Amino acid sequence: MKKSLALILGCFVIASVMTGCISKHVSKSSQPLIVRTQVDLVPQVTVGKEVIGEATINTLFGIFCWGASDFAEGVNYGAISPGLLSGDSLGAVKAAAAYDACSAYKADFIVTPRYTVNVSDYFVYSTAKATVKGYKGTLKGVKVKK
Repeated sequence: MKKSLALILGCFVIASVMTGCISKHVSKSSQPLIVRTQVDLVPQVTVGKEVIGEATINTLFGIFCWGASDFAEGVNYGAISPGLLSGDSLGAVKAAAAYDACSAYKADFIVTPRYTVNVSDYFVYSTAKATVKGYKGTLKGVKVKK
């Protein structure tokens, strides 16, 4: 009886060792489908009256900033940071002034913007004030150039 039980147990152990689970995973990087088309578009723009916008940003210790809370996006304002840790606060104050002008005059963009930036730096505290002047630009539509 012991021999047959040992034989059955041995066969079970051998069978369980010889069979097992195998999982195979093939990792293949997927490439996005990139479709490029080229169309020459001509914007239909209306230029209106002069617009003016202002914004102020205060910075404490080059880290903590407050002041303007709404900013225009999608434009590189080309500013160099005045402090080591303050980030692009000159670009931010210009973007806030552009947003102020566009929202106040209901403009889509500013045509020929001219920025005036005044920075008062007191080592631990600084204030940057920007004023933008330009002309109201309104996008009426876009046509395909033929």
